[in-house]
Amino acid sequence: ACSREVEIASLEVVNFLMSGYSEDEKNRVATKGDEFLEVLEQKVVDAVMSCARNSLDCLYMDVCTSGKPLFRAEVVLHTPLMEISPRIEEVQKSVNKVARQMLESTRLITQWKLAGVEDGSSEVSEANNADDGTLYVKVGKSRSMMRGFLRLTEAIASLHEQCAAFLKRVQKFDFVINDFPVDLSSAVKESGELRPQDHEALEQKLHLYFDVESELNNLPDRADVGCLSVDLVSIKLSLKSEASSLRETYGHKLNAKVKASLDQLMEEMEMHSAQLQRPIQDLGDVNIVMRTIAELRQKENEVQTQRLRSIFESYELLRRYAVRISDEEQDAVDTVGLKWNELISLSQRAMDRLRQMGPGFKAGLLQNVKTLSAAVAAFKEDYDCNG
Repeated sequence: ACSREVEIASLEVVNFLMSGYSEDEKNRVATKGDEFLEVLEQKVVDAVMSCARNSLDCLYMDVCTSGKPLFRAEVVLHTPLMEISPRIEEVQKSVNKVARQMLESTRLITQWKLAGVEDGSSEVSEANNADDGTLYVKVGKSRSMMRGFLRLTEAIASLHEQCAAFLKRVQKFDFVINDFPVDLSSAVKESGELRPQDHEALEQKLHLYFDVESELNNLPDRADVGCLSVDLVSIKLSLKSEASSLRETYGHKLNAKVKASLDQLMEEMEMHSAQLQRPIQDLGDVNIVMRTIAELRQKENEVQTQRLRSIFESYELLRRYAVRISDEEQDAVDTVGLKWNELISLSQRAMDRLRQMGPGFKAGLLQNVKTLSAAVAAFKEDYDCNG
């Protein structure tokens, strides 16, 4: 509309100036009037091109410059992959649509007719609305506009690279989604002991997922990537939930194995304690107590340096990595070392008791041997005499 007004006003000025000349003079100066109108029209075209080019430059700067995001996005999980939504292709479509709208706006600006105006008339015939009657084709084919569109394409390509690099920082946690813990319950039932390789493997898993949770907590809730403001809250919650679940799962597996070792040790100690405290009435009782003392001496070093140490280290891992255990189980862990020491003391007292009872059992044994010998001799004599 403004271009049309400028065109009409320019024609009116030329017609006004021409009205003061005779017909012969009009023919001589007509060329000057046409040149004047062409110069004005070119200035209008240059202004439109400059405006369109500046608009493209502003769009380019908005796409390239971080800190002024144009689009909101988020990292979403499409198992087993993570990606940015909306996709960069959708962002490119939106940017291209804006650029096309900028160019399409030039269809509303018609080229000047520069003819069809009679002397004293201020009316101009309607311009042709076809592409060749507007500035659309002329502006679209200009080199500056083509360079602007190419720069936008390069900006989107750069944004794609930035998003790919950003995704790598988050995708390093994708193993959390793809980890499927192995069931170790059968191994617990078969061995009842926590093997060193099991302990080491479970410790590595606990440490891994504990660190993952810490790293996820340190990630910001939002990050600017080029013209995108990327929301990380949803993916952080999903990954933290998975990492916490896996940490609990591996923790419970470690707990199951070490509890089996703890329960077995507690049962052995209760059995040995009962055997050491049984009343000693005959040699059979003496044999049981002596055998129990020998077993304790044989396994004392193993229990103290291996089994108890493994149990304490395992429960320390569970505490360190915030794996919940029952109060009853914690009480057993706190007292198992004390109970073992009490069992060793009980075995020493049992040995002292055997030493005290030894002379009496020896005298009784000798008397019993004499009595048995006499009975055997009498039996033999009776058999020889009476058959």
